Amino acid sequence: MILLLVGVSAGLALAYVFWGYGWKGVAGNDLSLHKTELSAAYSGFSSRVPAEATGVILRGQEVDVLYDLYGKDYWACYIRTADGRFGWVLCTDLQD
Repeated sequence: MILLLVGVSAGLALAYVFWGYGWKGVAGNDLSLHKTELSAAYSGFSSRVPAEATGVILRGQEVDVLYDLYGKDYWACYIRTADGRFGWVLCTDLQD
């Protein structure tokens, strides 16, 4: 019984990683893909948060939103690009 529960849990976790919320977004502008949600939210606005950009998402590129986080003054999305890259962007920079 325990093995069955572990197997089902692992399957659900994998399904979540591959399908996430089921929300598909489109980059409204060219966006930087960041390592952390704080880097996505504050880079360029605060000298205390280092910019940790790992790549670029081109305008019009479709992404899968896996989950999102709300901060005091930001809404960040953890995404997967079509070519399999993962990272953070501001959800307000995505279009449905």
